[in-house]
Amino acid sequence: MSLQDIHEAIKAQADEEIATLQREYQHTLRRHSEENEREIAEKKRVFRERFKKDVTQERIHRSMQLSLQKRNILLQKKQEILSSVYNQVIDRLCALTADTLKQFLFHCIQQCPENGMVRPAADHARILQTLLVGKSGIVVGESITARGGFLFITGDQERDFTFEHLVFAYLRPATEVETGGRLFSSTV
Repeated sequence: MSLQDIHEAIKAQADEEIATLQREYQHTLRRHSEENEREIAEKKRVFRERFKKDVTQERIHRSMQLSLQKRNILLQKKQEILSSVYNQVIDRLCALTADTLKQFLFHCIQQCPENGMVRPAADHARILQTLLVGKSGIVVGESITARGGFLFITGDQERDFTFEHLVFAYLRPATEVETGGRLFSSTV
């Protein structure tokens, strides 16, 4: 074999090895490229799903928040209406006829001990003084700021018979659910 033939054989073998390396490189490059594209596609899919989930959760959260705000506003308005209704009850108690008012206040006085001080609402001072004429152990004290009724004080105890207290401490808790049901039966 001549030197030229050896040179050609080495060159042919080198060209063949280079071609094989190029095919392997192209194959590896294509494989990595496909893997990267699949990874990118998967990451995009995961990101889109997470984004959709986050958007859905945010919408649900905002919807619940809005619903809660509406509910709280509605509840606040209902409480205001109920308070107005019970304030009207106090107005009606204050507007009772003199005879009916005397009977009511007399019933309240009968709930009190035999000794103590009555501090009447200014509008009812005269009626209470009349009712207490025969009660020697009960004295009439200074008027209080109340729409009606009185406070009864004995020793270290105080009994509140003001119209506001009777309505808001006893009548309202006992009737609020039923009254609210009647007033708001058509609301959701």
